[in-house]
Amino acid sequence: MKKQELLIAAAVAAAVAFMLGLVLAGAVAPHASLSSPQNRASFPDPGPTPVPRSNALSGLVDFSDMVERVNPAVVNITASGTDEVGLPSGSSTGNPFDFFGDPQEGLQLPRRGSGSGFFIDTEGYLLTNHHVIDGAERVDVTLIDSRTVPAKVVGSDPETDLALLKAEGPGEYPAIALGDSDTLRVGEWVCAIGNPLRLYDHTVTVGVVSYKGRVLFNPSFDNYIQTDAAINFGNSGGPLLNSQGEVVGINTAVSQQGQGIGFAIPINTAKEILSQLRERGGVARGHLGVSLDDVDEEYQKQLGLPEQRGAVVTRVTPGSPADKAGVKRYDVIVAVDGNAAETGADLVKAISSSEPTTPVQLSVYRDGKRLELAATLDQRFSHEEKSDPEIPTRQPDPVDKLGLTVQPLTESAIRRYGFPEELEGVMVARVKPLSSADDEGIRRGDVISEINRRAVANLNGYLQAIAGARPGDVLLLYVVRSPEISFIAKVRLE
Repeated sequence: MKKQELLIAAAVAAAVAFMLGLVLAGAVAPHASLSSPQNRASFPDPGPTPVPRSNALSGLVDFSDMVERVNPAVVNITASGTDEVGLPSGSSTGNPFDFFGDPQEGLQLPRRGSGSGFFIDTEGYLLTNHHVIDGAERVDVTLIDSRTVPAKVVGSDPETDLALLKAEGPGEYPAIALGDSDTLRVGEWVCAIGNPLRLYDHTVTVGVVSYKGRVLFNPSFDNYIQTDAAINFGNSGGPLLNSQGEVVGINTAVSQQGQGIGFAIPINTAKEILSQLRERGGVARGHLGVSLDDVDEEYQKQLGLPEQRGAVVTRVTPGSPADKAGVKRYDVIVAVDGNAAETGADLVKAISSSEPTTPVQLSVYRDGKRLELAATLDQRFSHEEKSDPEIPTRQPDPVDKLGLTVQPLTESAIRRYGFPEELEGVMVARVKPLSSADDEGIRRGDVISEINRRAVANLNGYLQAIAGARPGDVLLLYVVRSPEISFIAKVRLE
């Protein structure tokens, strides 16, 4: 009897397991058995209507309809020009019939670059990168239907790497709506369209926003959107779009060290200067004439600040609006015209967004007191940092507690490197790798003229200034690299 009971129990268990397996495998709809007890093993009717996606899949963004709508507004841009290549004396152009060499000093060689762009209105105005058309003598735009029309450069801005073009062909053009990059969120899905490697027209890639506010080249203006949507050479100038098909960025750079790391200029940056590009052909920005650093814990302690915010003035350009207004090194600018400047980037944005000749009111902390200074802005110009000065090579002495080897600043060195005659200090001969001084960017050939806001007249003054410093202390070093470049380095003793 017991044996029969065991066999019955085993059969029941096997039946239950079989039915459970069907449910888990999806062959039986478990909810159907609740609504239709007479048809427990019924299958979903395939019908013409597709089965709804599960909740996990329905959250994915489908870009296909959007891409089909905006793709015609994306174009390939070809920029052509010539480069002069100098020829050594007595060299030949390579022409087999040129027996006597080239009488010219150089050879004009054709240069052709390629990038992407997109129309922003039906009149044919389109955006791309400045570096795509920089130096071009001719610009052509290829549309999605393979037509090629000439385009003229209406305006360009090297600071933000943006350019506005105008297609000169007849008819109306498809355009893409401009979105709001400020509302973009890290993790949000985005789509890039462009023409990578000059070969793959209208390539679409999808990814997410990886980071906002990335600084790559110019700390004053960089505010890049980082994305893992694939961007390659030739994508420069193409649109980065949100799921609604609005442009939120202009693809502009890619990391050569890592895959899936691309960068786009926020579209709001472009919208801020579009009118100037169209009307002036360039961007006129206000200029104050200061170098800046953000306030951190060390600055707050050293300068006696009530809050850890504002922009520390590390250098004042002689004759600049800041100099005329009485701004001094180590001043901390906390507001412009009553609008708070939490960081140096905030201050740069406030100044550069103002027209030259604009009067501004600066709220400044100096030696624990708040001052109000009036300045009138002038025109900002782009400039490139000069190459590092060369100093005589010699066997360096052992590094000191700052991780530096220094030597006296001689009159011949001042004349040789164009420093002001009145400059005093010591010249850096060696920087210890991986030291705090190295991390702060101090380099061989720099001149240290102040330590903790006190002048360093010579080598003895330098040694006295660091003699009392203990491990963990942070010293403020005023570093002069050239007549135009100087900064404050915060060096921590190890």
